[in-house]
Amino acid sequence: SLTFVPAKLSITKAEIAVTADEQTKTYGDADPEFTYTVTGLKGDDTEAVAFSGELAREEGEDVGTYAIVQGTLAANDNYSISSFTGADFTVNKAEMEAEDLTDVQKPTADGDIKGKDEANLVKAPEELPEGYTEIQYSTDNENFSSEIPTADIAGTYMVYVKYVGDNNHEDFEGEPVEVTVEVPYVITSITGVSEDTEHVWTKGDAKAVVITAKREDGFDDSYESFVELKVDSVTLSAKDYKVEKGSTIVTLEAGYLEKLAKGVHTITLVYEDGAVDTTITINEKEASPSTGDAANTTFWMIMMIASAFAGVVFTRKRRHNI
Repeated sequence: SLTFVPAKLSITKAEIAVTADEQTKTYGDADPEFTYTVTGLKGDDTEAVAFSGELAREEGEDVGTYAIVQGTLAANDNYSISSFTGADFTVNKAEMEAEDLTDVQKPTADGDIKGKDEANLVKAPEELPEGYTEIQYSTDNENFSSEIPTADIAGTYMVYVKYVGDNNHEDFEGEPVEVTVEVPYVITSITGVSEDTEHVWTKGDAKAVVITAKREDGFDDSYESFVELKVDSVTLSAKDYKVEKGSTIVTLEAGYLEKLAKGVHTITLVYEDGAVDTTITINEKEASPSTGDAANTTFWMIMMIASAFAGVVFTRKRRHNI
């Protein structure tokens, strides 16, 4: 005979191993979802079926490396986490680019710089972007300093700019600023025109206009650096004027001035290292009466005198008759 003796079948939990995935983020961003890989799942089981909860990480938001830990991640009743391998979570520095800057965050050329006294080439911005501690400057794009570069020699300078970030922000380069340093020139005299500030020249006047200019005190003679003469921003042909030493003496002959339209004109003396402006006002010559007009005027004056005389004689006769 067959005797069956029942017994118990025990199903034990399957052991699984969990390995966290390395993760990164940029400073200021939200944390990503922490993921992991699993070995040891049975049949068609998935992570969604086998687990509940989630991984966690060490606290901290500054740039640095933090440990990813098991957190609340737990297996269901069919599994046992036999091993957990953590990973690194890295917070990277935030980056910024030149095009992200506002106008008040950019240095600007320091206005009309004259190469006589040493002067700053740029003006510092009104404010810095959040997370940045200073701006550094360079004229060779290699050696940077927080000191604004200066110059007292005429020429064109390129000022390179670097924004220095704090521990959570990457350094980056701004747009370079081009700065022109000019030698200061002054007009010392203008002859051939009226002595008032309008410098009037009237058509029909045979006098030439002579303009004398020089560098400000402390600079060498200006004649050697003279390049060209412009009227209303248009370069004149050399045949329309002459230039000679004595500082810089420019003569505009009457023949050329006659061609200019009535009104105010800007005269610019251009040098290799600067420029200086002045203005002259061209007036039309007042028209004189023609021969016919003069004759008519004389005729009407005679008629007026005769009329007045006749009136006097008539009045006297009336009085005599009375």
